[in-house]
Amino acid sequence: MPELRFEEIIVNGNCEPCGPSIREVRIYERAGALVIALHKADGSFNPAPDADALFERGDVLIGVGTTDEMAKLEALFVPLEGPVV
Repeated sequence: MPELRFEEIIVNGNCEPCGPSIREVRIYERAGALVIALHKADGSFNPAPDADALFERGDVLIGVGTTDEMAKLEALFVPLEGPVV
């Protein structure tokens, strides 16, 4: 069985997943990792976000997956070039 890692990833305002929901971003299909918790920028904490939870600027997601899956998940949240909107 592969070793699993837990990681926190900051959602900045200039990455592809900022705005849509977990379902719309297709996290599991694209990375293989799971989002197991979401610490919202407003201070609230969702310990089990559903597929309709939205990613917003300043949120911190907690993901779980293998080293490879977590690298793919992190890559989704790399800032895009251009101005932050």
